[in-house]
Amino acid sequence: MAKQLRKKIQSIITETDILFIELQEYVRYLLKKHVSSQDDRKEFMIHVNEDEIVQKLIEEGKLDEAKKYVKCLIEKIN
Repeated sequence: MAKQLRKKIQSIITETDILFIELQEYVRYLLKKHVSSQDDRKEFMIHVNEDEIVQKLIEEGKLDEAKKYVKCLIEKIN
């Protein structure tokens, strides 16, 4: 059963999904250092997920560029 589930999950989750997860982990780390309000962090995460530039960079596999872009956004809110 575990083998079947693993195959099913691997067929559903894409490389883009994994990159978004990695980016979210990075953004969450930065936000905890710069934004004290949990509600504000949540709103910013939603904004990042919907940002067209972030989406384009991730779809192109440019995780490092997406991280730099988001870091600049976070620095602007301080």
